[in-house]
Amino acid sequence: MTMLLKHLQGNHYSKLPGITNQAAELKGAMTAFLNRDIEYRTRFAQENFEIGFDGYSYPGQIDSINQAYDDYLHSMVLSEFYPIAKYPSEFHFYLKNIFPKMIKEVKESIEWEELETELGLEGKLGFSFSVNYYPSFESSGEPSGVRLTEHIDGSLLTIFPYGFDEGLQINDQGNWINWIPLNGTVCFPGYMMDLATNGEIGSLNHRLNWTHDQQRDRFAFALFIVPKPNVVLNFANGEQWNTKEYYQNYLALFD
Repeated sequence: MTMLLKHLQGNHYSKLPGITNQAAELKGAMTAFLNRDIEYRTRFAQENFEIGFDGYSYPGQIDSINQAYDDYLHSMVLSEFYPIAKYPSEFHFYLKNIFPKMIKEVKESIEWEELETELGLEGKLGFSFSVNYYPSFESSGEPSGVRLTEHIDGSLLTIFPYGFDEGLQINDQGNWINWIPLNGTVCFPGYMMDLATNGEIGSLNHRLNWTHDQQRDRFAFALFIVPKPNVVLNFANGEQWNTKEYYQNYLALFD
């Protein structure tokens, strides 16, 4: 068993060797994208993509595939499954010059080939990346509730390559506890890991709450290990799903 899987058997998450920090480039790209008019932005809405959760979603949207209408964030999900030209021009430099390097670094840090083999998922996994912007409390209309509703991710692993700020909470046996901010790289298991290990490594339920500094906006970045398009996934619990069925079953958790 890989060191990462051993560690995740008894822990909610695992720290990884640090990934080269390109947060400034991503903040600039997302800011430039959000400064464009809504007509431009919705040209890249999720409905224009067929794979996973790629595309743009925004606060108050009622037809987002994976974002609740009362989640207070703008999100742009990118992946290695589409040509770069399919995405907004603001992200082309990142996709061409930074994303491939990040994937290479992550694969090295998690023993990629050994991990795929051990879980019986060789050649069936790829990467998507979420660039998220959370407006301030005031800009969000001073809402009640949390900033991002509780959920497990539809990934094998979710990786925060550049760490995370305060406000993130994890569910520990029914209790919400604050996740102490980290500057380094960290990963945690998603829905696919639960299936691939037959529950030995459970998915992490988490949410984002408002903090004492509610006026501050924030960015967040997450890398996801997800199924490639048009593959068949065989899980330890005996389930056999193609990519489309996998996402359908994941989304059914929230019905």
